Amino acid sequence: MQKIQIQGASKFADRFFSECGQFQWAREFLQNSVEAKATKVEFGLEWQAVVEHKVYRRVISDDGFGMTPEELVKFFRTLGLSSKSTDGLESNYGIGAKIASLPWNPLGVTVISYTMRGGKSTAAMIRIYQDAEGDFCLHEFRDDEDALVSHVDPDAVDRSSYDWTDHNPDWKADNIDWSKVVPEWVKEAGHGTVVVLHGSKEFPHTMTGSNGKDITKGLSIYLNTRFWEFPGLGQIKVAELKGDKEEGKWPKGPDDDDPKRSPNNRTIMGARYYIEQPYEKDSKAIGKVAHSGVVNLAEDKVKLHWFLWEGDRPKYGAYAAEKGYVGLRYMNELYDTDQGKVRFRHFGIVESKVTDRLTILLEPVRAKKALDWGVSPNQARSRLVFCDGDAGGLELPWSEWGREFYESMPEPIKKAIAEARGEGQGELNDEAYRKRLQELFGDRWRVQVEVVKPGAKLVKRGTDKPVTGGTQPGNGGGGGGSSTRPGVKIDGPGPVEGPGETGTALQAVSIPVYKLSEKENFTEPWHLAAWIPAENAVYINTGSEILKKLEDYHVERFPDVHEEEIRKEIRHAFGEIAVAKVAHSQQLKHLVNKEDLEKTYRSEEALTIALMGYVSEDKYIALKLRKFGKASGSGDEA
Repeated sequence: MQKIQIQGASKFADRFFSECGQFQWAREFLQNSVEAKATKVEFGLEWQAVVEHKVYRRVISDDGFGMTPEELVKFFRTLGLSSKSTDGLESNYGIGAKIASLPWNPLGVTVISYTMRGGKSTAAMIRIYQDAEGDFCLHEFRDDEDALVSHVDPDAVDRSSYDWTDHNPDWKADNIDWSKVVPEWVKEAGHGTVVVLHGSKEFPHTMTGSNGKDITKGLSIYLNTRFWEFPGLGQIKVAELKGDKEEGKWPKGPDDDDPKRSPNNRTIMGARYYIEQPYEKDSKAIGKVAHSGVVNLAEDKVKLHWFLWEGDRPKYGAYAAEKGYVGLRYMNELYDTDQGKVRFRHFGIVESKVTDRLTILLEPVRAKKALDWGVSPNQARSRLVFCDGDAGGLELPWSEWGREFYESMPEPIKKAIAEARGEGQGELNDEAYRKRLQELFGDRWRVQVEVVKPGAKLVKRGTDKPVTGGTQPGNGGGGGGSSTRPGVKIDGPGPVEGPGETGTALQAVSIPVYKLSEKENFTEPWHLAAWIPAENAVYINTGSEILKKLEDYHVERFPDVHEEEIRKEIRHAFGEIAVAKVAHSQQLKHLVNKEDLEKTYRSEEALTIALMGYVSEDKYIALKLRKFGKASGSGDEA
């Protein structure tokens, strides 16, 4: 047997596989097919194993240019070797299909490849598996001269006498005619590659994916949301099982025509098709992308593509995204697609009636080398990482890009938001309470900023915005002044008196606004509040059970005539309290990074817990309700 050579650490395969997503193996095999100039790809079912062993194996076939026997052995014998360039941050680093498939297929991966040589088609088959020591090995066949070889013509395997258990006692004799595993359309082309995934003892049915849980359409929706489109590929098909094996919904063989068991053969179209394709019924378009465009962000380093749907949405079931989402586009692939409310909030979009029909794809520039500003895939190509020009491996600045988009939001999206809000929601932009909070807590709600004096005024470094809030001699504090006085001593390297000198100052925090919203716009209908950084706003959930319970408690203590006013006052009280908590959380800026501050410490969950204090909140509410008279049972606890 020949041990697989590993270029790198001994746990190379397992380490990188741990970074792969559930269907990363499918991405790698499909990308290989694309790069092999295939015109047809099938993710099918290997029928002989169904009949012989009642095992449902995934088989991937294409009509690409294939590999010669020598190329096949060389490629699969060395992890870290690739037929493609591994230069630059855009490459696969040579770890693609092997790393994504071998760790979850210890029983083996069989590869059959056809190539054209001198006008004649030549076939070769190898099998790679994991031995008892945990090492990956190439299976050794015996040729016509009884010598051990690493590849064989699939037509030459004597399936009646050859025992696959020579090197792995867990295998049974397959009794598979491997030449028949290859589809006729591959043989007719004379070139292509077929891969059979054998799985593990725990998960032998590789039709259900790497974790044994993809029973139906998981692979289809993955491919339809991972790839933007398939230029040059005529057809991609995915065979889908219809339900659980125990429920009798798996086919018994290729001739099983029971509609309850026969697999679906799904055509994969790519994300672009399902975003842009109009929805027609009775030859009439009843839904379509009505508006779309591009917004340039980050000094034109990021292109934001947006698509706003109008009308009915087609029912794709579970094989493509029916609703809108936010994601990243990198070359021809999409990363980090997310339909969640939190991701949309980075862009100032809260209303589910809008998020359901809006798709946003950001396309940052591609980093070509280390420390280039831009994005690049991680080594497993399962996510994108960001470099700001100084440091790499960073999380993407979603909130920063979202704020910039919000400031230049296209009119059709603004209009859709306004229509969605209608009569059911409201907002309070009254400056009175913001001014009151600033007067009460302005000396405490300040953050340190870097400043520079290009001329007569101090400004934040990298901007032309004056540092507002004034400074106090010796501490750079920001209280009630309109701008920082030139020439005073500020926190940092000393007096900033000459043009170009820099230092730090304490600047007053901008007090957010609060808005009232419906429960459908929150990740959980009972959550109390959500922070929308792009709007500098806190949304209060008027439909929260927690808030309604508190409203009911106070309503019962006053005459019925005041009910609506009392509910309004309580909601506004929660809005003011939530605003104060968000503003004060700015003090964490020097303890945690910006993304963690927004995602964790200002999350819906964190705000909900913070607003459930009830001791301070109830006292504040009681003060606001005094104008309605004395409450009954005013000595009771809420």
